[in-house]
Amino acid sequence: MAITIIATPGATNANSYGTLVEADAYHSTQYHPDAAWEESDPDTQNQVLIMATQQMDALIQWVGYTTSATQSLLWPRQGMIKRNLWEYYASNVIPNEVKYCQFELARLLIYTDRTTENDVTAQGISSLKAGPIALKFKEMTSSPPVIPCTATDLLVPDWIEVIIGQQSGVRDLVRS
Repeated sequence: MAITIIATPGATNANSYGTLVEADAYHSTQYHPDAAWEESDPDTQNQVLIMATQQMDALIQWVGYTTSATQSLLWPRQGMIKRNLWEYYASNVIPNEVKYCQFELARLLIYTDRTTENDVTAQGISSLKAGPIALKFKEMTSSPPVIPCTATDLLVPDWIEVIIGQQSGVRDLVRS
């Protein structure tokens, strides 16, 4: 079954920020030793482009507002400043930075499923002792974020409120 990309900004049936042609052009300028994108068939590429868009819309809380109440995706948006911090994007444009983030995530989704839970992380406590209190956690390996920094670093930082599931380098200071 052929998977169709609909990348019309603001469309009620849009399912991708960028087209397969744009993704191919982007990947042709990038060095990726795994060659996952280039070796995949167009249906797989379309499928991961759609999945990457869905993940971005589910996990990134953007600043600003969508341009229409009927658009199916979270871009295009109003009031989004360009990287030069002097101009704003037109409210009917999906910036290349958003597409590049999608294309990077799509390539990584071909290479590995970033959406599955890490079994080790889910297992938790390995032992508990009552007196004198001891609590031991299993050795944890952190699972990679669904949307990696290699993708989100392509975005303008002022566009993002929160990326769900990513840990911040900021920690609360607790004084004792």
